[in-house]
Amino acid sequence: MTRRFPPSLGESLASLDTPASVPPARTRRSRTGKRHDGRPPVPLEKETQKAILAYLRVLGAFAVRVNSGMMIREYGGKRHVMRGNDQPGCPDIFACLVGLGGGRAVFIGIEVKRAGGKLTAAQASALDAIRKAGGTAFVATSVDEVKRALRAEGLIE
Repeated sequence: MTRRFPPSLGESLASLDTPASVPPARTRRSRTGKRHDGRPPVPLEKETQKAILAYLRVLGAFAVRVNSGMMIREYGGKRHVMRGNDQPGCPDIFACLVGLGGGRAVFIGIEVKRAGGKLTAAQASALDAIRKAGGTAFVATSVDEVKRALRAEGLIE
């Protein structure tokens, strides 16, 4: 049996330029690894988010995943509510990137969806607010869609 080691950083970064840069999808499969309905597997949203974050960081962007949601815990006999953030519809990824030719950095908000996923009204409103404030905001289902959007904005070649 051959032991496999993780690829080096250089190989990892080089692989980001390929469509296969999104990690293998996890979905309900049979013992043979095939989906029950015969369609190709669709990457999970969190896997696509990781690939997009890695790509943005390779470009030199400051990029973070924004945690959203709420959690209720009992502690010391009291209920405590913890929130990920206070903005409904907040995009999954925030980034700051200096575009071509240098100059000032651009604020970027990216809502990551699985193929066929739909925006909620709050998410659409948040992306619109970012655009109105002078930032770039878009929905992406893959690293390739991020590349296309950044090219369209003139941020990358």
